[in-house]
Amino acid sequence: NPNAQIREDTLDGIIAGAEDIDAWHEPLVMRPELSGRAAKRVAGFVASSLLHILAERNDLPRDIVLDIQSRVNSRIKTEPVEDEEANADLERVRADISQAFHAKQLTDEYVSDLAVQGDRLRVIYALSALTQRSPSLVTNMLSSKQGKAITALVWLAGLGMRTSLQIQRHIARIPPQDLLMARDGVDYPLSEDEMTWHLSYFTE
Repeated sequence: NPNAQIREDTLDGIIAGAEDIDAWHEPLVMRPELSGRAAKRVAGFVASSLLHILAERNDLPRDIVLDIQSRVNSRIKTEPVEDEEANADLERVRADISQAFHAKQLTDEYVSDLAVQGDRLRVIYALSALTQRSPSLVTNMLSSKQGKAITALVWLAGLGMRTSLQIQRHIARIPPQDLLMARDGVDYPLSEDEMTWHLSYFTE
């Protein structure tokens, strides 16, 4: 739960036990307000694909980011084949989304299909390309599980409210009772001023 308030010593305990539990790695990397010290510890054991995302976060101290980037460069030279394949997958996602963006193919249908398939990484990079916001900021907004914030992000991307619903359901995994629903089945339920206000809570 990215919104759960976790004491620093509790989070330290989670990180200490996370190295051998792959399912915990992505939530730790995506966790909002991750301290520099915690990020450095997480960087010591996650795969390259997640290490890249961690290095792109803009809410970490500069020295920590430089340390993580150094780890990325070292990992490329030394890690085993399976991690090289994970790194290649991330580069493939970036290339695919970049190509689709420049070909003007990042439409509602395209992004909605990615969401329904549960392709979180491609949805993150698609929204990043469309909004010109960093992948880490997009990740934090999706991880917030705030329907209004996610809807504002989708609106900024120039996509429709139905796409927002698919992203809320399949990527953010917001419970049905907490979904922000469309007005009249298709329209945004928030005004432009309201959406701009919700976007202002998440800064680079």
